[in-house]
Amino acid sequence: MFKLIRHLIIPIVCCCLFAAAQAQTTASITGQVKSAAGQPLSDAAVTVQGTNAGAYTKNDGRFRISGLKPGKYTLIISMMGFTHQEQPIQLGNTELQLNIVLAEETQTRDGVTVTAKGQSRQLKESGFAVNAIDTRRFANSSADMNTILNRTTGVKVRESGGVGSDFHFSINGLSGRAIRYFIDGIPMEVMGSSMTLNNIPVNLAERVEIYKGVLPVSLGADALGGAVNLVTNQNVKNYLDASYSFGSFNTHRAAVTGQITGKKTGIVGRVSAFLNYSDNDYKMKAMEIYNDQKGSSNCGMSAASTTNTVLPCCRAKLA
Repeated sequence: MFKLIRHLIIPIVCCCLFAAAQAQTTASITGQVKSAAGQPLSDAAVTVQGTNAGAYTKNDGRFRISGLKPGKYTLIISMMGFTHQEQPIQLGNTELQLNIVLAEETQTRDGVTVTAKGQSRQLKESGFAVNAIDTRRFANSSADMNTILNRTTGVKVRESGGVGSDFHFSINGLSGRAIRYFIDGIPMEVMGSSMTLNNIPVNLAERVEIYKGVLPVSLGADALGGAVNLVTNQNVKNYLDASYSFGSFNTHRAAVTGQITGKKTGIVGRVSAFLNYSDNDYKMKAMEIYNDQKGSSNCGMSAASTTNTVLPCCRAKLA
């Protein structure tokens, strides 16, 4: 019986003594982390440098780190939006209590430049042979679409007269029915004969797409030579734009475009209108006058009158 007690009690006593000695050789840290305004900070990281010991503060800003041996350590406290803080500590055989205050972090960042490609640039880099012209730089000018398009490589526009006259439009030498014209992907021919490129002001379009050869499926036309697509302002905001210009030969150009969007329904209402007028009353000198009835030239006139005046017996014929 004595031998059994000796074999059971002695190991138990030894274990208790070892645990008590171990408890006396470890230390712990407790404390609270607050802001400069005195508000407790939650989820602040508190770590002991050079060890794996650490903890996150709770909702009341309190934390506890245990299982450390007595000695000198560096406590690191960090939290997003507050300055990083390092605090040297000395641990003994008792619990160390700390009150830590973090100051708010003020950082000055350099400017950030974001570079992106515009719609015109993206269209030029697509798989189609296309030119894109941003007409916003020509806004509120007296130019019409033909004037802008005539500056594009591969496009040739020849007008027979002044404002409203007939014109010949070609892309890479192809013209006529081989070229189609669109406004936001809708064929221009369904909008009436008055909608032609030499009448439409530049304010009506935000971008002009000139396709040479193959057309995208979105246009859905059988044009073999190419197409011209006028893209209007696609913003969903409310806006109103108006312009008026006056030029030679009593030429007047006016254009109004506007849009309104319902806040609740989201229905978009858009209106576009333009007016062109010109007398075109310029003299044509050094012209041969031919009489259809007499079959001879020079029926008493040396110069034609105006393009708006119809001569009863004479017509102008180029020499």
